[in-house]
Amino acid sequence: MFFVFGIVFLNIDLSAHAVQTLYTLSPCTTLHSFHHFVGITVEDCILECRRRTLCAAVNYNNYVKHCALRNSSGLALSGLEPKWCFDVVVNNETIELDGPCNENPCNETSMCIDSSKPPFFRCIIVYCKSETDIVNASFRIKPLSSVGDKNELVCDKGFTPIGPSSVTCLSDGNWSSTDFECLKNCPSIPIKSSALVSSWSTYRFVDNTIATFNCKNGYYNITDRTIVCNKTGTWSEFECLPYCHQTDIVPIPNGGPTPGNIYTIFEQAKYMCNSGYYLSDGIPEITCGNDGKWSAPQVECYPFCQLPAVANGIFQNLPAQPIKKDVSVTYTCNSGYYTHPDVSQPTAVCLLTGEWQYAAACYKYCSDAPNYRWEKVEGYSTGAPYKIGTSVQYRCDTIAMHFTGSNVRNCKSDGSWDGEVHCCGPCYDYERGKCRCSCWPC
Repeated sequence: MFFVFGIVFLNIDLSAHAVQTLYTLSPCTTLHSFHHFVGITVEDCILECRRRTLCAAVNYNNYVKHCALRNSSGLALSGLEPKWCFDVVVNNETIELDGPCNENPCNETSMCIDSSKPPFFRCIIVYCKSETDIVNASFRIKPLSSVGDKNELVCDKGFTPIGPSSVTCLSDGNWSSTDFECLKNCPSIPIKSSALVSSWSTYRFVDNTIATFNCKNGYYNITDRTIVCNKTGTWSEFECLPYCHQTDIVPIPNGGPTPGNIYTIFEQAKYMCNSGYYLSDGIPEITCGNDGKWSAPQVECYPFCQLPAVANGIFQNLPAQPIKKDVSVTYTCNSGYYTHPDVSQPTAVCLLTGEWQYAAACYKYCSDAPNYRWEKVEGYSTGAPYKIGTSVQYRCDTIAMHFTGSNVRNCKSDGSWDGEVHCCGPCYDYERGKCRCSCWPC
């Protein structure tokens, strides 16, 4: 064991045999390295590693005295390494420092050096981490960079760099400030069947890239004709909608829309009825949709009712014209007439068809039934005045006679009695020179 500058080396022999025995041979690589020295011994190379917490191994080229500090202790060897290149995994078994720096008290970006004042060491910032807060960006050189070194920011795939990408490692362990940013690339300009692209930016599609559209014939735009690629990599909205046409409006019987030509979304057309008709309850307007189609009509055209008229009756209060559905008016029957069915206050109601619906008709009362030579009124089914449903019964004046048919007559709506009655018997009755008996010969 021998001491050099307060350092304890454990049996380090730099003969060719010792190198191949104590150190794993490797190519003179700088893989995973973060700091390099030229012209120093392997002992000093190992010492530099021990003073840095991040250092796990050194790669030393004994031919050119080149030292590379590495943050990884693993290496895949090819088996073709020259004898002057070797790799040393640094730990307490390899070398010990005499003093507090042996415990690596400093952080990853600092180097530990001895001090004559408590706590007898100092941590000096010598590196900047290859880390950045810039979204979607990383450093081109991945390991630590020494103070004063430059590194370059690069954007992730799918992003475009904007601003200066070169930064410098400062003495406080931070990187110099920069306006560098990575903008999300927008996809290709969206293609719409209803529009044509008339112009676009020649630069890659990133933030503030623009493209201009024109709507095809029969379409109109509801947004700005220019679309913009934003920072999230999304194009602003652009929409061309088809016109609604007057000729596509659904017709309704006895009516149609007000005159027009073409309409855009949410514009309305209004239905009107032909002369003698009126609109039903509901919304008379239809609306143009975003698909170029009209909403369904919600109204119909109904005919007005003419002034009502009831046979053998008179209206008490005629309505004002024009007369629409559900308008009602009362009426009474003339003298000598009655309502059928029996309604105390008959009314007429205007229907959707333009016709009147009457609660009852005015029928004429039947007068007393007549008596005949041989057929006499025997009695009525109801008392006077006589209405529909009243019947009168006859009898033959002579017992020897009988009826050839029914002996009953009924009151009709026109105030007459239906049918005839005839009594038949011996042929001794002549009336006006003819035998009155209907059953001749007797």
